Amino acid sequence: MKTITITGHRTLRNSEDILYDIDIFFEYFLQQNQQIEALTTLATGADTLFAKSAIKHGIPLHIILPFALDEYKKDFNGKDREMLFQIINGQPYKTLNDNITLTKKEDRDKAYLLTGQHRVDKADVVLAIWDGQPPGGIGGTAEIVAYARQQRKELHIIHVTPANALSKAKDTSIDLLFSTLDSEAKKYKRTRFNLSWASAIVTGLVGVFCF
Repeated sequence: MKTITITGHRTLRNSEDILYDIDIFFEYFLQQNQQIEALTTLATGADTLFAKSAIKHGIPLHIILPFALDEYKKDFNGKDREMLFQIINGQPYKTLNDNITLTKKEDRDKAYLLTGQHRVDKADVVLAIWDGQPPGGIGGTAEIVAYARQQRKELHIIHVTPANALSKAKDTSIDLLFSTLDSEAKKYKRTRFNLSWASAIVTGLVGVFCF
């Protein structure tokens, strides 16, 4: 049995495209007639997409939560919480840090980091949904990718656009567009005005000479 785990960002663009890529990833292993199981923390974003794809393909799904379920639910809102209930219902799960003290955000982040490292230790293959950026805090995707490499795990990466990159690109392109249009408008106004002004003078002089 080959165990595959996931690490990835919680905030993703083009989730449907990423889900399609995860489907292809699982199908690659299934086509080799390999027995596989999926291991996830079931966080929002990449983990949830990974779990949905595993269930769709009939792949056994094992869930390891970073702390007690009642506490874990606090990290989910709205549709994400509903999806958590749907996936976790009937699926085996266990908690890794039952007795952890969660008084600070750093405590939660450390629990996620320890859980991520634990899953990498248990896995044969690690799938990363990663934007290639350095760590932005404790327990992030970049840290788990680095740990997987240190442990010499088979690592597959689905590259994604950083969450804020697209909006910045759009802002930049819009600013550039308006700047270009403004420049062209000024150029058009200047050339057309100068041409019209010159034409008016020539026409006036011709009229004077004709008289």
